[in-house]
Amino acid sequence: MKFKTQVVSGVRWTSISVIAKAVLQLIQLMVLVRFLDKSDFGIMAILMIFINFSQVFVDFGISKAIVHYQNISRSDLGTLYCVNVLFGLLIYCGLFICSEYIAFFYGEPLLIDYLRIIGIILVIQSFGLQFDVLFQKSLKFNIIAKIEIFAVFVSFCLSIILAVNNFGVMALIYPMIAMTIIKTFIFIFFGIKEYGFSFAFNIKCVRKYIVFGSYSVGDSVVSTISGQMDVILIGKFIGVESLGIYNVLKDFILRPTQIINPIVTKVAFPLMSKINDNLNSLKYMYLKIINYTSSIAFPVYTIAIVMAEDILYVLLGEKWISQAILLRILAVWAMFYFISSPVGALIMAAGKPNVSFYWNSTRLIYMPVVVYISSFWGEIGVAVGMLIVILLLYIPGWYFLIYRICNASLKEYSGSLLKSFCISTTIGIVVYFFIEFISNNLYIKLFFVLPLGFLILLFLNKYLNKDFYNAILDIIRK
Repeated sequence: MKFKTQVVSGVRWTSISVIAKAVLQLIQLMVLVRFLDKSDFGIMAILMIFINFSQVFVDFGISKAIVHYQNISRSDLGTLYCVNVLFGLLIYCGLFICSEYIAFFYGEPLLIDYLRIIGIILVIQSFGLQFDVLFQKSLKFNIIAKIEIFAVFVSFCLSIILAVNNFGVMALIYPMIAMTIIKTFIFIFFGIKEYGFSFAFNIKCVRKYIVFGSYSVGDSVVSTISGQMDVILIGKFIGVESLGIYNVLKDFILRPTQIINPIVTKVAFPLMSKINDNLNSLKYMYLKIINYTSSIAFPVYTIAIVMAEDILYVLLGEKWISQAILLRILAVWAMFYFISSPVGALIMAAGKPNVSFYWNSTRLIYMPVVVYISSFWGEIGVAVGMLIVILLLYIPGWYFLIYRICNASLKEYSGSLLKSFCISTTIGIVVYFFIEFISNNLYIKLFFVLPLGFLILLFLNKYLNKDFYNAILDIIRK
C-alpha cells in the first residue's frame, strides 16, 4: 500500500511541476516569437545542442548509478559529488576552447561569446546535481516540484522583460543561467539539511558507479548526437533562420513528450529499480506506463494534426500559419517518438545501459545520411526523413529494447497502445467532421469543438480504457 501511495504522490507532484513549467514555457514562447527573430531561436538551438551534449559528461551517468544502487555510503556519495564538480569545471573549459571551432563550423562568429556565457551553467549545475538525484531516489518529488516551479517562474519573468527590451538571443540565455543558479542554490540548501554532506575523494571505492555510468554516458552521447542530428545539419546546410523555424515547431510539438517523459523518468525509474528482480512486475509496470502516457499524448497530437493552422495562429501568430504542413508531419513523427521515450527508464531500471548504448550507436551510422540527404528538400524534407526512419524502427525497437529486457511480446506492446490510438483517431474524425461540415469559425472551434473532443475523450476512456481512467481519478482524489 505504501508503494502505491508513493507512486501516486510521485506522479501527482511531478505532474504539477512539469505541467506548471510547460504552461509557463508555452506562454514564454508565445511572447518571445513576437519579439525575437527566427534566427535568434536558431542560434539558441545550436547553443542547446552543445549544452545538452556537455551536460552528459558533467553527470557522467553518476545520477543513474546513484538511483540504481540501493545502499551507498556517505563516503561514496562525497566522492561522487567531487567527481561531478570536477567534471563540470573540466567540461566548461573544454567548451570554452572549442567555441571558436563551433562558430567556424556554422559561420556564426557570435557563437563564441554566446557559448562561453551560457556554458557557465555546466559549472553551476554540477554543485547541486547530486542533491536533486537524492530527492528523486527518496521519492520526495514535492520538494523537487516546488524548487523547479519557482526557478522556472523567475526565468519566465526575466525572459519576457529582456525580450521586450530588445536583448535578442540574450533574452534566452540569461534566464537559463538565472534558473540554474536558483535551482542549484536551493537544492544545496535543502539537500544538506536532509542528507548532510561528507567530503571524500577515493576513486577506487566508486569504480562500480563510474563503470555503470560509463555505459550510460556512452549511450547518452550517441543518443544526443543522433537525436539532434536534424538540428545540427539544418543549422549547417539550410541556415540559422530555417533552423529557428524547424526547432520552434519541433520543440512545440514535443511539448507533450517533454511534459510526460520527465514524470515517467523521475517516478518510474526509481520505482522500477526497486522491482528489477521480478521480470513479470517489470513488464507489467512498463506496459501500464506506455498505456497511460499514450492515452494523454496521442489525443493531443491528433488535435495538432487536425487543427494545425488554428494552433499556429493562436499560439505563434499569423506569420507561422504557412508552417502548418511542417507541424503536421512533426506531429505524426512525435507520436512514434513518444512511444520510444519511456523505454529509457526500463533499460536503466534493468541495469542494462549497454543495450541502449549499442542501439543508439547504430543510429549514428544511418541518421547523418538520412538527415543530410533529406536536407536538400529543406526543413520539410528533414521532417519527412525523420518520420520514415522512426516508422521503419518500430518492430526492431520493440525486439531489441523491450522484448529482450522484459519479455513483452509484440502483441502485448502494441496492444497497450491500441486503445489510446483508436480513441484518438475517433476524436480526430469527430473534430475534422465538425470543422469541415458544420463550422470553421475559430472561436467555435476553440470554445465548443475542443471541449467536445475532451468530453468524448473522457467518455471513451471510461468505457474502453478503464485502467487509465481510474488511475487519473486516483491521482486527482489523493
